[in-house]
Order: sequence, then C-alpha cells, then structure tokens
Amino acid sequence: MTKRSHNPFEQVDISKMFSDFNVPGVNWQEVMASQQRNITALTEANQRLVEGAQAVVQQQSQIMSKAMSELSAASEELMKEGDVQANAQKRFDLAKTSFESAIANMRELAELAGQSNSEAMEIINKRAAEAFAEISALIQAKKG
Repeated sequence: MTKRSHNPFEQVDISKMFSDFNVPGVNWQEVMASQQRNITALTEANQRLVEGAQAVVQQQSQIMSKAMSELSAASEELMKEGDVQANAQKRFDLAKTSFESAIANMRELAELAGQSNSEAMEIINKRAAEAFAEISALIQAKKG
C-alpha cells in the first residue's frame, strides 16, 4: 500500500487568505465569487465535451455493429452465388455501398463532435462576456 504524501496546500482556505489582504477597493468575496463562476462554466463546458465524446463513441459502436452485420450478410450472399461475373458485380456494389456508408457515417460523427464543441465554446464565451461585464461594473462603481 502506497503512502500518500501530504500536500501542505490541501488545507488552505483561499477565500480566507484573500479576505485577510486589505487592498483598497478590492472586494475579495466578489473576486472569489467570479472565479467560482469561471470554474462552474469550465466544468459545464467539460461536461458537454465528455457527453459529446461519449455520444461519438456510442455512435461508432453502433456503426461498427451495423457494418459487421452487413458484411456478414453480404458474405453469405456472395458464397451462395456461383457465377463469377455476378460475384464481381456484387462485390463492386458492396464496395460502393460500403464507401458511401462510411462517408455518411464520418459526416455524422463529425457533426456530433462539432455540436458538442460548439456547445462547450458557447458556455465559455457566455462566461467570458459575463466576466467582462462584471469587471466593467466594478470599474464603473469605482468611478461613481
């Protein structure tokens, strides 16, 4: 059993540490609240990315399962046919259908991944806009 090393920073209360600083005009509680909102937004964005990755993996699994079933059925069909010319045409048709299916599947997976990336970026962009608005409000409060 490995012994876990003691991290001296585990027990530090950051908000208390910052509240002990007396910097004129700086509301450390508001700074900490803002940082907490940043962390919340990043956590939500990461969650969207993870959900998107899970959806892509699930879709890939379904695609692979469907492809294997189709391959098995096509192989059985080709084995029944004795005509070499007919087999060649069936192989060509199978290759063409497989290629078209692969392109459609890649497009679907790219759209799925792109959607989760867009959602994550939207969360981050929204929080960045909120943070700039918060800073602007603080600056305006200082002027007034």
